[in-house]
Amino acid sequence: KNERKGLLLNAIESLKSKVGITKTLGDIGLQMHYIPLLAQNAINDPCLLTNPRRTVQRDIELLYEEAL
Repeated sequence: KNERKGLLLNAIESLKSKVGITKTLGDIGLQMHYIPLLAQNAINDPCLLTNPRRTVQRDIELLYEEAL
C-alpha cells in the first residue's frame, strides 16, 4: 500500500515538472501582501456557501500562507 502511494506521488511530481507546475505560489511571484485581498475574494465567492465547514477570511489566509 505504501509502495503504491509512493509511486503515485512520484508520478504526480514528474507530471508537474513536465508541464511546468511550480511547487509554491511564491514560485509564480505571489507576495505576502496580496494574501488578504485573495482571501477576501475567496470569502465573497458564492461557491463558499456549499463548503461543509464555516470558513472565515483568516482560515483562507492561512491556506495561502502555507502555499506560499
